[in-house]
Amino acid sequence: LEAGDPENAQRLLEKAGDYALTPRDEARRVALERRLGLASETAGRAGLPTWAVAAKAERVSTEGVTATIGVVLPLSGRLAPFGEEALRGILLAAEVFDVAPPAPMDPTARPATPSRGAEAQPDSETVRQGVRLLIRDTAGDPARAAAAIEELAENEEVLAVIGPLLSGTSDAAASAAQGAGLPLLTLSNRVEISRDRDYVFRLRMTPADEVGFLVDYAYDQLEARRFAVLYPESRYGRGMRGRYWEAVLDRGGLVVATASYDPEATDYSDAIRSLAGFDLLTWQEGAALEERAQAMRRGRRLEPEEAALLRTTLYEQLGPEAEPLPPIVDFDVLFIPDAHDRIQLVVPQLAFHEVGPVQLLGTSDWNDPELLRVGRGHVRGAVIATPYDKTSPYGAVQRFTESYATSFGQPAEPLASEAYDATHIVLEQVAEGRADRDALREGILDLKAYPGVSGVIRFEPDGNARKRPFLLKAQRGRFAPVD
Repeated sequence: LEAGDPENAQRLLEKAGDYALTPRDEARRVALERRLGLASETAGRAGLPTWAVAAKAERVSTEGVTATIGVVLPLSGRLAPFGEEALRGILLAAEVFDVAPPAPMDPTARPATPSRGAEAQPDSETVRQGVRLLIRDTAGDPARAAAAIEELAENEEVLAVIGPLLSGTSDAAASAAQGAGLPLLTLSNRVEISRDRDYVFRLRMTPADEVGFLVDYAYDQLEARRFAVLYPESRYGRGMRGRYWEAVLDRGGLVVATASYDPEATDYSDAIRSLAGFDLLTWQEGAALEERAQAMRRGRRLEPEEAALLRTTLYEQLGPEAEPLPPIVDFDVLFIPDAHDRIQLVVPQLAFHEVGPVQLLGTSDWNDPELLRVGRGHVRGAVIATPYDKTSPYGAVQRFTESYATSFGQPAEPLASEAYDATHIVLEQVAEGRADRDALREGILDLKAYPGVSGVIRFEPDGNARKRPFLLKAQRGRFAPVD
């Protein structure tokens, strides 16, 4: 199904139905049957359509919804900035905004309107109409996270909990939530968090989805078949290289060139020359390259048209063994998984070493206007995947982006968008009449292609989210939507 072959998927699922399945495998079979309803040319990997297609389904209104939701985040200590970012997304989704905890007051007095500048405090309660948020601070401590879940679970009105963030606190919270039968939507990156835990859902986008949809676009839309990767020699870089390689092979492509560089380096010559075949030269080929370089230097005195003709002629010449001489750019696309400030240094050196022009692919870490300002023509046409696009033309994403900036005086980040989606998913389940924990859990599992502001979302039977990112292309000095 993920390879875009729904007919074969249907045949295999029918065959699977002939066997005795465990309850978990039967749940997976049923979930895959549901996904086949979305399988089409627009669905692609994981049966997820583009945002525009997913948004055509009628959304559930959460107006007037009554619900109590727990929030468990690091709101003090070194992780507090991340916890506060997620909390702001939750407050926005619940339409609480910057509501301060209610102060003791005369019961006969009229309620005061909360001020815009107030902050929601750790271990507090905020209320908007029928929506109550019970906020607990983990301070980054797994024991406090588990205790917070246990306390919230005792309150029968709490239908679900959102958070925590990192693997340690999320794992402790997940164990407590599973034991209490309380749905938990965690914002952890760790895919094992929800394993064998029926009440635990993990919402963050995985690197596998980010890279996979990028490869799908290159294969389907750019008609790329030969792929290359240039990556930092770090845990992150090696991990992204592996996911990229797997995604390429899944689509039937070939990885024909790969090279790595020191993540602290500023000179990438060795890695780039390795990518283009310079490190596999015989001494005869080295001599032929030197002769070509001398001819090129002499050609600098020629008129531009003559110099261009000379260059073309020299680069078409074969080596002593009748093989092409470097640079050998025999790949259609080049993937570089690194931060935007590093890419600013890498891409000009690609041009210097004559690797290009080549179609570039990048991750969400490229999504910064500084890269476009500095990289200019070197990154023109590059395609990247990102879980949140603040320039998206889609109405729901625009409303989130504008409301966040207006409410909090700063631009939203991907973490806020994912927390916002988690809250909206819970509220929409309640709006559809799922007013207890078990019904809400089933409703979340039944989501097929939820058009969230952090991408199109559905959940696997094991509670892990599969998400389709936004795909953007560098053009006219900005990253514009292409998906």
